[in-house]
Amino acid sequence: MFRFTIRDVLWLTVVVALAVVAWQVESSRRAAERDNARLLRGSDKTQVLFGTTFALVSSPCVGSHTEKDHGQSADAGRVF
Repeated sequence: MFRFTIRDVLWLTVVVALAVVAWQVESSRRAAERDNARLLRGSDKTQVLFGTTFALVSSPCVGSHTEKDHGQSADAGRVF
């Protein structure tokens, strides 16, 4: 039959432990990649949302002051 020494069992324990650690590291890496992909998909939606919001906020309104007006509105002298 098979005859194992204590040294053989210890080496087998080391090899199995290294395999388990490698499997856990790979599993956590894959989970992180999935989370990153999910967050990136969400950030695209957020970027579009904030891009649209920013465009709406930064677009000049009718009758708003611009820098070249130097604080003078186009209708500053008009009487309503």
